[in-house]
Amino acid sequence: MFFARVDADELRPIMTLPEGQYVYAHALQRVALTIGAVELALVIVVAIAAYALALISTRPLLEARERERRFATEAAHELRTPLARIATTAQAGRGGGADERARALDAITAMAIDASSLIGDLLTLARVEHVPSSLFEPVDLSVLVRDVAGEFGATRPEVRIAVTEAEGTFVDGDALRLHRLLTNVVENAVRHARTNVSIEVAAAAGRATIAVDDDGDGVKPELREKIFERFVTTTSGTGLGLPICRWIARAHGGDIRLTTGARFIVDLPLFTET
Repeated sequence: MFFARVDADELRPIMTLPEGQYVYAHALQRVALTIGAVELALVIVVAIAAYALALISTRPLLEARERERRFATEAAHELRTPLARIATTAQAGRGGGADERARALDAITAMAIDASSLIGDLLTLARVEHVPSSLFEPVDLSVLVRDVAGEFGATRPEVRIAVTEAEGTFVDGDALRLHRLLTNVVENAVRHARTNVSIEVAAAAGRATIAVDDDGDGVKPELREKIFERFVTTTSGTGLGLPICRWIARAHGGDIRLTTGARFIVDLPLFTET
């Protein structure tokens, strides 16, 4: 068409012939098809890009909404156990004597405090990762380990819990939350162990460590970090226990990690007088 404009005088006689008109129409058809193909390709590319951009933009929102839904569901499941225990204990205490009622009230009080503390931790997990330093006090990890191990002595009598203590294992922390951290880790070990669970407390270079190991099958290497994410679980649990452990450890200036298949290490800074 460009040459037709430039050399119009020379091409005009040819264009009056049937052959010239055929060539001209065929050229116009090819140009139209080329333009249409280019425009169609552009439309497809723009549509794909817009769709991909929409997916990328909305994915964080959808994932956040799904996490909130799962968090609410699993939090309700996590709280169902202490509430059921409170109801059962209250029911049992109603028909007993004064001593039995007193024991039931003491147990209900302790379980209610635990449930309230758990609610606080769940809310904290949903918002910020911070434990008020005003709650901190010197906590002897060796004593804490001994107490927690004793609590699980009757859970699975066939599982032996061996404790290795150490001196000078005081840390600056919230005793209730550190107790929950260790309880979650030991409970996990007892649940998965075949016959043995070991808990070792040590202190060196300004750090205190608690190593909890069991002789179970352990965790696959590809899941060793993912199990600390919320709602990720290798069993039928809620998937909140280990994330809460990590939150508590990090809120105390430490961390928890899985070094081998079943060996969890809690690392915390030792208490120093100021």
